[in-house]
Amino acid sequence: MPKTRESDNPYIMPPSSDQVEIVRNPYIPPMVEVVKVTTKGQLTLPARIRKDLDISEDTYLLAEEVGDFVVLRRAETRFLELSEAFQKEAKRKRITREALLRALKGARRGRSR
Repeated sequence: MPKTRESDNPYIMPPSSDQVEIVRNPYIPPMVEVVKVTTKGQLTLPARIRKDLDISEDTYLLAEEVGDFVVLRRAETRFLELSEAFQKEAKRKRITREALLRALKGARRGRSR
């Protein structure tokens, strides 16, 4: 059987400066575990997942509904995202830290009356 060149194969495009070459990794089985929800709506994360993600009994997770999925992620991650968004918006509106603290003190005084 004659050896074909890459350029002869219609399924292989030689990489050019404006194309990305895709490299496939060997098959890695998905890390899927089945968990059961109790009558109280609780579930137990498997120990391997807790260990891999450094989740302990004091870790807070956010549960987000994404289509048919429930996505769990650290609450700190969401806090950092919100903090970054807040900082960008404050910078865009030229709100200084001092102005924000003054407004916060004023709001606290008004609430305590």
